[in-house]
Amino acid sequence: MANVLTGPVWTVDTPSGTALIPKGTPVHLKGVRWVGAAAAATVRIENASGDVIWASKASVADYVEADAPRMQIDGLIVPTLTSGTLYLELFGAMIGS
Repeated sequence: MANVLTGPVWTVDTPSGTALIPKGTPVHLKGVRWVGAAAAATVRIENASGDVIWASKASVADYVEADAPRMQIDGLIVPTLTSGTLYLELFGAMIGS
């Protein structure tokens, strides 16, 4: 599967050091859901400056975690996603509001 970066909920299953949303593009992160992670898997979401805005480590197989951080961020990078799928609920001009 590949990342799906359209609509209000983006699906990320492939990490990258490349920004999903470039610096200078503010967007509101409304929700994060990480599903299907293996035990000891890790995920990290950063803003365009490299600051960690959300991170987690799975404690068991088929781990699921959800959060509603509701924050405005400048840029978005998912450099670490060792297993599972990350769902990002976004609101902003980049995704068509």
